[in-house]
This record gives sequence, C-alpha cells and structure tokens, in this order.
Amino acid sequence: MPSTTDTLWYRDRAFELLEHPLESCFDLDAAVRPPFERLSPHSRGYVANWEVMDGWLFLTGLSACWDNGEPATLQQVFPNVGDKVFAAWYSGAIRGYRSDVSPLSPRGAVRAPDLVINVHCGRVNTASVVHHTRAAQRIDQALAAAV
Repeated sequence: MPSTTDTLWYRDRAFELLEHPLESCFDLDAAVRPPFERLSPHSRGYVANWEVMDGWLFLTGLSACWDNGEPATLQQVFPNVGDKVFAAWYSGAIRGYRSDVSPLSPRGAVRAPDLVINVHCGRVNTASVVHHTRAAQRIDQALAAAV
C-alpha cells in the first residue's frame, strides 16, 4: 500500500485524514472486523477513501489485503452495497490536511488542519476549510528557505 493515511475528497480537493472513520464501524462489533493482513501489530491493515456528497459521508474505496495476501475489495467487506457505503456508524470530528500542502509549518511545527468537519451518524453538520492562497504559499516557501 502506498499510503497509510485515509483520504477524504471534499469540494474537489483531497485531504489526508488524522482520524480513521472506518475504525468506528469495526468497534461496534469486533467480530465484524475483517481479517486484513497487517504489516505490523499497530497497522490497521487498510487505507480507506472517503467522500462528502451532498452533506453525507461515504466510504468510496478500500486498499487492503486479506490475511492470505489476496486483495480485498470494498464489495467483499460490505457485500450488500454498491460502489460506496454510507457511513451511518460515524459520529465525530474529522480533521485533515490538504494533500498538496505540507502539514508542517516552515519552522517544522505541525500546523492546524486545513479541514475540520463534524459528522453525526454520517451527516455532515458543520465544515471549516482553511484556504491557502498562492501568496501565503510563497511566504511559507520564503520562510522555509530562510531557515
């Protein structure tokens, strides 16, 4: 798997997530957790893709392998759904960083997330997006070069 971070598409932008909303689904019933291959004891064994559509949170993709090494698909994990799964199990905040902007500030400190959405039973209640202008990005690059 190329990444270990879930990705959320929101308003035509990709955000790398700090939270893992699918874990809430598996926490509801430990017997439901699929036997994914884990590369380490702390690995989740999967990377999920999410999208907010019309104010609703959907699981749209899954990159994982079964414990026998065979690729796992979203339809195998959720056999009674189509190409996306409504995340009715998830309630809480989801924070993410734009995938095209480093999550570190020029001085190496972690900056605030670019996206914070609050979800209740799969419905997005509020969303806050930080917009980075080209001028701000140039300032960040100049500060990084000066350090």
